[in-house]
Amino acid sequence: MCSLIVSLSVCRCAVISTIPAVAGAATQSSTSENWFAEKAIDRGLQQLYTGCSSTLSQTNPWWRLDLHHIYRVNRVVITNRNDCCAERINGMEIRIGNPLENNSNNNPICAVIPAIPAGESYSYSCGGMEGRYMNLIIPGDMKILTLCEVKVYGEGKPVILLSDIRISDKNLALKGTAVQSTTYYHWGAANAIDGIRYAPGVASYCSITLNQLNQWWRLDLLEYYYIYKVTITNRADCCSERMTGVEIRIGNSLENNGNSNPRCAVVTSRVPPGGTVSFNCNGMGGRYVNMYVPNIQTYLTLCEVEVYGTGGKKRLKDAILKDTGIRLSDKQVSDWMAGEDAYTLHRTAPINYKPGWGTANQSTTYKNSYAQYALDGLNSSCTHTDLQSDPWWTLDLLKTYSVNRVTITNRRDCCSNRINGSEIRVGNDFSDVFSNPICAEVSTIPAGATYSYSCRGMEGRYVTVNIPGTSKILTLCEVGVYVIFPGNSLFNNLVILTFKGVIRCKIHFYMLFEPKCVLAVTAIQSSTYGLWSAEQAIDFSPGFTKSWSLCSSTTAQTNPWWRVDLCYIYRVSRVVITNRLDCCPERINVAEIRIGNSLENNGNNNPICAVISSIPAGVSSTYTCNGMEGRYVNLFIPGDTKYLTLCEVEVYGEGKKKIFPNVPGTM
Repeated sequence: MCSLIVSLSVCRCAVISTIPAVAGAATQSSTSENWFAEKAIDRGLQQLYTGCSSTLSQTNPWWRLDLHHIYRVNRVVITNRNDCCAERINGMEIRIGNPLENNSNNNPICAVIPAIPAGESYSYSCGGMEGRYMNLIIPGDMKILTLCEVKVYGEGKPVILLSDIRISDKNLALKGTAVQSTTYYHWGAANAIDGIRYAPGVASYCSITLNQLNQWWRLDLLEYYYIYKVTITNRADCCSERMTGVEIRIGNSLENNGNSNPRCAVVTSRVPPGGTVSFNCNGMGGRYVNMYVPNIQTYLTLCEVEVYGTGGKKRLKDAILKDTGIRLSDKQVSDWMAGEDAYTLHRTAPINYKPGWGTANQSTTYKNSYAQYALDGLNSSCTHTDLQSDPWWTLDLLKTYSVNRVTITNRRDCCSNRINGSEIRVGNDFSDVFSNPICAEVSTIPAGATYSYSCRGMEGRYVTVNIPGTSKILTLCEVGVYVIFPGNSLFNNLVILTFKGVIRCKIHFYMLFEPKCVLAVTAIQSSTYGLWSAEQAIDFSPGFTKSWSLCSSTTAQTNPWWRVDLCYIYRVSRVVITNRLDCCPERINVAEIRIGNSLENNGNNNPICAVISSIPAGVSSTYTCNGMEGRYVNLFIPGDTKYLTLCEVEVYGEGKKKIFPNVPGTM
């Protein structure tokens, strides 16, 4: 093992042991006069034109450093020019990885640079990301990329390149199934995995959604895989610009229809008509591969999607074994499958439904659309009442629980507006379900979508969904109820109840602390608006009834941020954010979730877990962080005149200094 103890930026680094000096090489997309790429790694102290690199004004300019071997990169330091034009660096991405596809600009993001003052050097933590190539790219048109000095710090020794990994040349997508948000005529989702990249008669060979907002397409690989490459083919006859902005997301969650899973890549430039482009996903694990166009009204057209990787059911079992410690030799364990941000465990031993977790009932039943269909784990089977006044559906949990949250999946085929205005109630009165307290009001749920509503420990035996008013129909395609068990935890969210011989357990990697640390967990923010203090985002109350007293908020400022100190370093599996209900939900848009150990730039230089495209008013959205390590979790909105408002932040993970109580009924 060798350790880089000085920067790699000078092309010559001191290395412990007898490893010879490393010589890096820099290139860039274009060169303005004599502003060569090498000037960014010349140890030059000048920050004027004589000592900096610069591209021409172009689309998506980039600069790349080849380290010649794979290293674990801990941090990257960027020095901006001092004489003028400091704003040119705004929005630059730091990417680290091994492939040279798209000139290495598809590699994973370490950080996004909102701004660096003139002449300043800013440090960005990359948390040990592995790679041979370190790229800097500014997405957009008519951009100039200028760098006065780049330093890369890391450790490691030459390791096997990803290109050397034995990845199957079989297209995994051909074995899967596909669905999409909507369908334009007969351009079904399955057309994108039929093995035909393009042929005459495009209507028969491509998938297309309707021209709507936030369209998506999802591939279910049926098993868990480590995915290294995703290839997309654009349509050849017209409209090739529609693919620009498509995000590729990979993971196990079906929350937000899988569109909240970690992002592998974004199609940032136009794919030529009939062209095929590949993106490296560096072994991201998951069962679902999504194509998603956030915040844009467009048709989503895919003529072919190909997925290449390794794994399968054994890898999924290994992952679950690692995360839970369950013995796979257990005779009751017969099958595993990835589900909604957890796993579903099927047992061969039958579970008697009647005395199980709960039973469902509804006010009336239309034809054969029974109340139990909301608990069968299938989004394709739904409950349905008659047209009536005040229709309701109730789940009897058989005893009183503290309910943390309730999820509802709306029907996909039609009539999604019927759910509008429904109420979620939790309580112990069965004789009059309308007298039980309201947990949340459902303003709207898009067709086929699953939305989560926080109840924050409301106690009750009965969970009811009802629609007040006359001439109403209540349809529910799936309902999930998550309950809290007692335990010494800061963010304690747990198991759900279910149904029909299937035990569904939420594997949460509890974020649990020693008592002395619980008292020390603190939240701070860049500024405070009135009484909207930072601590109110971790008070277990989403602030839906009195938002002005139960949410955190900064003042209007440049680059507002909020940070929680977890006291110890943990491996964070996911972060849940609840948006405000009363107004202004768009303020959360483009907020970055960052996790790490550095307090440089108030922790806002730590690696990015996710970027929040949007969260509907009053909704809790989940973002998967795949075990990113860190003591600090930051929420950060780059830009001027921004408010950062958070009604609740939940962090789930595991680490060495945690306490796992013996919680009945959980894994």
